[in-house]
Amino acid sequence: MDLRDLTAFAAIARHQSFSRAAVQLRIAQSALSRRVQRLEHVLGVALFDRHVRGVRLTEAGSVLIEKVDKLVGEIEEIEAAMKRLGRPAAEELRFAIPHGATKLFGSAYIEQYRRRRAQTRLVIVEQSSAPNRHSVLKGEVDAALAYEPEESPELCIQPLLSERLVVVGPARCSKTGQAIAYPARYQAADLARLPLLLPSSPHGYRRLVERIVRPLRVEPNVVLEVEGLPALATLVEDGLGVMVSTPAAVCGPVAAGTLVAVPIASPRCTVELCLIHRRDRDASPALQVLKEVITEASRGLAADGKCRTVRGQ
Repeated sequence: MDLRDLTAFAAIARHQSFSRAAVQLRIAQSALSRRVQRLEHVLGVALFDRHVRGVRLTEAGSVLIEKVDKLVGEIEEIEAAMKRLGRPAAEELRFAIPHGATKLFGSAYIEQYRRRRAQTRLVIVEQSSAPNRHSVLKGEVDAALAYEPEESPELCIQPLLSERLVVVGPARCSKTGQAIAYPARYQAADLARLPLLLPSSPHGYRRLVERIVRPLRVEPNVVLEVEGLPALATLVEDGLGVMVSTPAAVCGPVAAGTLVAVPIASPRCTVELCLIHRRDRDASPALQVLKEVITEASRGLAADGKCRTVRGQ
């Protein structure tokens, strides 16, 4: 079996679409089809059932994807280990942080870290929580902030702050320019009727909304999937719908009067922001200082009333 054929198979299984997988892998759809046909010929089984909306895994395909996921994970661990061995002698610490947390913490923690670890070059990477977790596991970054990251044996997860979730909508009607009247608070059940703009799974906000409505046995009313918080905020301002977010992530537009944030009150919906890193990096002095600085910054935010600390911090 060719590893490229297995990679193609995994991409199609993940997207349930040949066309979307071809875009991700940056190859022609016809070449992608040939890879799958070659793999099916080698294995002697059909891996996908085709239908008008895409493809679904056959029983054999479901068995294979579990094996391939494990294999890809092992290969990524090998690549990460080799990258760590090949790092230059100059010390560098790469820290990934989601957009909302960037707004929440500001630059104070960076200045504090640079004062305490002047010999370490701190590199900030901004991306959403799910990619942050993946980057930590692959060794692409040394640590990250992530909202409610999925647990893994390789990860140390330190809860920092609990932030309240809000429904965010446009301040004014895009057609009339009139101010929009919002309730003082929303209920979780309202997420089944409000026109939601959300990222696709496995983005953290999407998983949170699905978790909120699951006990009610309803589905969130997602009218449009949008990847990227800045794009989401822009489309909400334009009146295409509302989004679910933390207050920190939209503090700028709310302060400017273009967006309105309404808390979700029943049940009181919160999300935990966590600091994550690989367990094999725990002994790094540079990382230990970062953990101390971020923990201190979190306590300061809680003292200011912007959030509350979690789990006894």
